[in-house]
Amino acid sequence: LLLDEPLSAIDEVLKQRILVYIERVVAEWRLPVLLVSHAQLEVRRLADWVIVLDRGRVLAQGHPETALMEPQPLLWKNSAGPVNLLHLSQVRHDRGRSLGQIGNQWIQLPFQPSGSSSLFVQFSPNSVILCKDSSGNEEPSTLSVRNRLHGIVRKIMRLPEACFVAVDVGQLIWGEITHEAVNDLDLREDSMVACLIKTHSMSLLE
Repeated sequence: LLLDEPLSAIDEVLKQRILVYIERVVAEWRLPVLLVSHAQLEVRRLADWVIVLDRGRVLAQGHPETALMEPQPLLWKNSAGPVNLLHLSQVRHDRGRSLGQIGNQWIQLPFQPSGSSSLFVQFSPNSVILCKDSSGNEEPSTLSVRNRLHGIVRKIMRLPEACFVAVDVGQLIWGEITHEAVNDLDLREDSMVACLIKTHSMSLLE
């Protein structure tokens, strides 16, 4: 199945329905698929293996999180940087709240899902607040931010205007912070951190 920019001229609501349809077709028919796209969201959601091309040259290849981790393939200088797209393994409802599972951790969702079996949460790196993870940190119940995911720093990408920090919480979360914040928090690869994410900064994709 060859998909050449299949969602480039489609509104967001219809785009999400088509994404679910493509996923179902591929799963049920077990089809090999070649997807051509400029959209990180589509690539991160659909691809098992990525080859990043620029004028016929291969800039990167591998698993989506690996191939899309460098600024050059992503053209981060001309965009908002990496896209956060987390897959929810299950959803449960508790005291009027909807919660989604990521690994062995849970996050509060902005609204109740309609019951789709394939759920994703999208949010920007600048919606992520990082803090050092220690037993003395406050828990979400004492903060206005509802979501706190614990993880390990896997990569720190220093660009002239900001730093992007990749945190492994079972899936990768990218946070955009200042150079000063990286130094003040003494962040380095393998640092234990917590990612604080406001519920209403997230978009639920079904």
